Amino acid sequence: LSKYLNISIDIWEKVIKETVPLKFQQLNLEAFEIGREGEFFIG
Repeated sequence: LSKYLNISIDIWEKVIKETVPLKFQQLNLEAFEIGREGEFFIG
């Protein structure tokens, strides 16, 4: 979803770091990156 919205990657990463518990931050940042690389079909 993030790659279709006009919000910079820096802001997304900042929000993840500010809202996700420390022990899950790296996992969430990696998932965010993988999600931005993928193609999704909804339908």
